[in-house]
Amino acid sequence: MSSLTWETHPLFFATGSMLDPSITAYGKRDSRNDRAEVGYSISIDDLRRDALDALMAIKQEASNDNWNEEGGKAVRPETIGLAATFLRLLPRDLPTPEVSPDPDGEIGFYWGTGSDKAVVASISPRGVISYASLYESVQTHGRAPLSDELPSALKTVLRELHRDG
Repeated sequence: MSSLTWETHPLFFATGSMLDPSITAYGKRDSRNDRAEVGYSISIDDLRRDALDALMAIKQEASNDNWNEEGGKAVRPETIGLAATFLRLLPRDLPTPEVSPDPDGEIGFYWGTGSDKAVVASISPRGVISYASLYESVQTHGRAPLSDELPSALKTVLRELHRDG
């Protein structure tokens, strides 16, 4: 068994074909049955349930190359876990994004209130968050490693979008 932390391998472990949202990556991996032995768990309320359901669907539907019949790269289990971590970091007062696989193997997140107000973000298999926003003709973009909190610039544009949405 190998020890896992958010810094080394932040993912929710799959049990069978379903992602178990009650398990965090803190704990140990049991290689005999590919399950996590966890020190504690987090609860996922209904606010994020739809996004987690979307991650489970992505895990099932986009786990092989060419999943979109247009050459899309497979979304790796580690990326699913990183995306779940990203969702966990969203402040509770912000809306849940739409979640979808990206053809480059990343997982995308979308918040929008209209054609001139949108924020998009994606998480890469390496744990890099890329984000961009269009807010009243002002564009913001950036990249940051996934850590124990969202990048402050991303949090700011999400709050602005939510406040004025």
